[in-house]
Amino acid sequence: MLHYLKTGFYLPYTYFRLSRAVSKQKSYIQRTLINDLAPFKATRDGSLEDSDFLKITDYYAFGVPSILGTAFATLRGTPVDENEQEMITSLGALTGLFDDFFDKKSLSDAEIQELINNPSRSKASTDSEKLFLHFYNKALAMVLDPETLKKAFFAVYQAQVESKEQFNDLSREKLEDITLKKGGLSLLFYRYAMHNSLSEDEKKLLYALGGLMQFGNDIFDVYKDTQAGIRTLPNTATSINQARTLFTSLLNEVYQLTQQTSFRKRDKNQFIRMISLGLSRCFVCLDQFERIERCSGGKFTPALYSRSDLICDMEKSSNLLRSLIYHIQYCK
Repeated sequence: MLHYLKTGFYLPYTYFRLSRAVSKQKSYIQRTLINDLAPFKATRDGSLEDSDFLKITDYYAFGVPSILGTAFATLRGTPVDENEQEMITSLGALTGLFDDFFDKKSLSDAEIQELINNPSRSKASTDSEKLFLHFYNKALAMVLDPETLKKAFFAVYQAQVESKEQFNDLSREKLEDITLKKGGLSLLFYRYAMHNSLSEDEKKLLYALGGLMQFGNDIFDVYKDTQAGIRTLPNTATSINQARTLFTSLLNEVYQLTQQTSFRKRDKNQFIRMISLGLSRCFVCLDQFERIERCSGGKFTPALYSRSDLICDMEKSSNLLRSLIYHIQYCK
C-alpha cells in the first residue's frame, strides 16, 4: 500500500518533468532542426515526402530526446547538456530514414552497411540517403567514441535484418529473442549519445528496457503488423493472458535490473516512475484485446478483427485514467 501512495504522491512531479522535457525539445526542434531540413524540403528528388519530414520532427527527433534522453539523464542524476541534446536529436532524426532503407527504399545489405560503416566516404544517391548521412555524421563528429557508436549502429542493423524472419512461422522463443534484441540494441545505440560511461549493469538494464519497449510498440501495432503479415509476440499469442504475463514479467525484470545499478537510489526510483508512466498504457491496450477475446469464444484472432477493434485510442480520457491507475499499481 505504501508504494502505491508514494507513486501517486510523485505522479505530478514525474508528469511535470516529462512535460518540461517535451516542451524543451519542441522549442529545440524549431530553433535548430527545422534549419537542417529546409534545404532538403526545397530541392527534393522524390525520395523524401512530407510524411518523412513529419516523422522526423513530430516523432523520432521529438520522442527520442524528450523521453529517452530525459530517462537516461534521470538515471545518472544530471540533466542533458546541449551537446548531448544535439547528438541524441540527430540519432532520433535518422531513425525513420534508416528504417525506410529496409521498408521502402529497398537498399541492398551492402549499400546499408556502407552507409553505417563508412559514412564520411559514402556517396549518397538520393536526398533520403544524404539527409541520413547529414544527421549520422553530425552525431559522429560530436560523440566521445565514434567507433563504438558505429559498432552499436551495426548491431542495430543486424537485428533489423534478423527481424525479417518475422514474416515466417517462428517459435515463441525466437520471436521473443528478436523482439528483445531489436529493441534492446536500439536503446543502447541512443544511449551512446550521453557523455557518462556505460557500465555493464546499465547496459543489461537498457537492453531489457529496450526489448520491453519494443514489445509495447508491438502491442499497439497489432493491427498494422497483422495486415502486413508480420508475426509478433502479441499478435501470435494463444491468449491475451499469455501476452500480459510475459509483459509483466519483463517489466518486473527491468525494475530489478534498475535497482542493481550503482546509481543513487532516488535517481533509480525516479527513473522507474518515469518509464512506468509510459509503459502502463500497454496494459490498457491489453485490456481492450482481452474484451475482444471474450467476445470471440475465448480465442484472440487478430486477423478476424476490424481496425477499430485493434486500435487503442490513448487520447480518450477513460484510457488515460486507466493508464494512470496501472502506473500506480505496477510501479515498484
